[in-house]
Amino acid sequence: MENILYIVFGWLLGLLSPPIASIIEKHYRKNELRKALYSDLKNLIVRLASSCQAIEVHRGTRNKESLVWILSIYEKYRADTPQTIITNINKLLQATDEDFENLNSFMKGEDGIGLNVKPFSMPFLESVLGDLFLFNVEFQRRILEVRSQISILNQDIDLTMSYHRMTFNLSSSDKNKDIILQNINSGHIEIANRCKSIANKIIVILES
Repeated sequence: MENILYIVFGWLLGLLSPPIASIIEKHYRKNELRKALYSDLKNLIVRLASSCQAIEVHRGTRNKESLVWILSIYEKYRADTPQTIITNINKLLQATDEDFENLNSFMKGEDGIGLNVKPFSMPFLESVLGDLFLFNVEFQRRILEVRSQISILNQDIDLTMSYHRMTFNLSSSDKNKDIILQNINSGHIEIANRCKSIANKIIVILES
């Protein structure tokens, strides 16, 4: 009787071992993927925030609310932020409204000139799309929404840069100049707004 029990126990162990090993393997795989994805998202959110700020500075529309927003991103998600950047942002936040607006006017760029926003990418996410099933549905929905929005953002960037390239062949008297510069300005506004929107979506993922 005892021998039969050992045989049955061994048989059950043989049946259960592969599923248990698979569960353990998936658990560790999921943890490693989460760490790598979060690292990818942190790099992305810093780039998005920096691009948003660059556009606002160029357009002369930067305000203290946006400075507080980017400061929080740098402090939370950018490990190598130079202390001088943090110090300068804090000084700007302490400036009077008049001094702040004067600086905005001084740093404002010329429409259609001197601003080049580069496309964004999430290389690690693209390489592990087939493994997202390891995560719950809400996590998958959120991170795929970020991926989708990045694709739309890159289309906005491509379109705006195509208008920018048109300015190379424009003369000051060209009747299309004002239209093209307006399209560039509108494109920059859309890019900045989408950068901030995507960054806020990433914050939800990183803090959930």
